[in-house]
Amino acid sequence: MERHKSRFLQDFLSRDASRSLEHYRNEVKMMEQMIRNDYETKFDLTSDQFVDMMILDGCFILELLIKIYNHTPDEIFKNESLLRYIKTDLLMIENQVPLLVLEILHGDPRNYRGPIPTINQLLAYYFWDIKNDLWRYEGCSHHSLLHSYYQFFIFPSLGDKRSILAEPKERKSTKFGVVVHSSPSIPSAQELEKVGVVFKAKKTVDFLDITFHGKVLEMPVLFVDEQFLVLFINLVMFEIVSGHDDIMNGYCYFMKYLLQYPGDVAVLRKHGIIKSHLMTDESLTDLFSRLNFQFAICGEQPLYFMGLMEDLRQFRDRAKTTIWHDILGYYAESILDIIKFLWFSFWAVLWFFVVPLFGLGVVIFCIVVFIKTLQEKGM
Repeated sequence: MERHKSRFLQDFLSRDASRSLEHYRNEVKMMEQMIRNDYETKFDLTSDQFVDMMILDGCFILELLIKIYNHTPDEIFKNESLLRYIKTDLLMIENQVPLLVLEILHGDPRNYRGPIPTINQLLAYYFWDIKNDLWRYEGCSHHSLLHSYYQFFIFPSLGDKRSILAEPKERKSTKFGVVVHSSPSIPSAQELEKVGVVFKAKKTVDFLDITFHGKVLEMPVLFVDEQFLVLFINLVMFEIVSGHDDIMNGYCYFMKYLLQYPGDVAVLRKHGIIKSHLMTDESLTDLFSRLNFQFAICGEQPLYFMGLMEDLRQFRDRAKTTIWHDILGYYAESILDIIKFLWFSFWAVLWFFVVPLFGLGVVIFCIVVFIKTLQEKGM
């Protein structure tokens, strides 16, 4: 990996002959204290060592983003597993390089060879292969790659949903911001399926795009592999550490109740919503339960998805009532016929069996009394 970093450093420096390595060292050194302040951990490095580390890592990241954006051939792209490792490694919460470093190194790219987009455009394409409407990503303030990924992961469209989700406490009347119970919960996937909810996989990169209309619950396809687990857990930890919106909290809360048992995971697998060859139904159930527990000890109850959860709960309650009424209505006539039959049978048995037996008993009693009377007279 160090070989690739050194190689990418030289590639990056060759993009602008007017800027030497010493130029970048001076630029970074001027902002050194501000960069150090972005880290909670204090580095036991001299000023020169810290600056060189930031330049080496920053140039590697920036050159990687530029090569990917411009489809520049490079030996590193021939190794898919290495690329997946790099992406995962760059998003580990302990490996973050402040975006301030990238901005300093990126500078004014007018003298670069080839088209060089902005940092946000590079990140948008790196994370989501998005090149259209990139202006939507301008003006977004990020502090690190993980912060950027969090923004793109949570708000890929940057449309109206962002304004709804970003301010839950000021938007309690919105679908995502309604608080309905002190201890909210929803029926599990199995229970929802039993009362008529239809699960449907939705093709979207927005994992928050969960909708419930009529009786159809549409959810984005969730590909759970090793990379997803690492990224998802780091997004969870980022939200905890940074004190950002509790969106991941709300998602974990929702999934915890939806996937209460392994059979619930099986329901989502059956409908193509969860796809994973890595984890069993039991381990996926445990994963969301543990993630939700981590959030439960870190903050207040989440607001996100409360409206959706309430809709599902109300549908379950109405469905159960409707089902019971339907059963009564469907079988009402049959039940009445059964009652009539039983009532008739009771009187038939009484008339044909009980009454004759009672009459026979009376006759026998009379005969016995008569015989006993004769015997007494004969004495």
